[in-house]
Amino acid sequence: MGAKKWSDEEIAIAREILTSGKTVKAMAHLLPGRPIGGIKCMVTKLAGDDKKKRGDTQWLWPAIERELKQNPGQTIEELRIKFDCSHKHACDVIRSRHGSGVYVSDWKTYIGHHIERWSIGTGPDAPKPPRQSIEERRRLGRLAYRMRTAKRNPFENMLMQLQGECAQVGANDSGRVYIHLTDSPEEEMEVA
Repeated sequence: MGAKKWSDEEIAIAREILTSGKTVKAMAHLLPGRPIGGIKCMVTKLAGDDKKKRGDTQWLWPAIERELKQNPGQTIEELRIKFDCSHKHACDVIRSRHGSGVYVSDWKTYIGHHIERWSIGTGPDAPKPPRQSIEERRRLGRLAYRMRTAKRNPFENMLMQLQGECAQVGANDSGRVYIHLTDSPEEEMEVA
């Protein structure tokens, strides 16, 4: 058993609710035999294209198109953040135009996942990178674990930089490493 059919009088009252500017809940007393949800549906149906429906994404494609023309190669998540819309809406808009207005120009790898970078045009999609092997994933997992649990030396970066410079300069007989600030010893004496 479905809802009873709307009479012409009820539709006229629903139009009155639509044009009144008041909320459906405030005007629901005019239609005592109808639930508020049903009245809202009828008012939305009568409003047609004049009223923006929930989840309407017509504004989103021109904005995304403009952005991708200026800055090609963006992910869906980057576009979603820029335009403050849901991931589903951005995904639906872009994927519906895949092949006819946008294409995958490159891939971004994030924590082992491959994410499409989209651009405007009809070019061929960039090939998806191959999946990491189990050994590679395990190696990266072990490396990440070692980095998380390692004791930190506050001078580690400085030591690494010095070791890099030491590789470029020579050591004397005593084993001490001297870093020459100038090319000639005479200039070095003048600096000192």
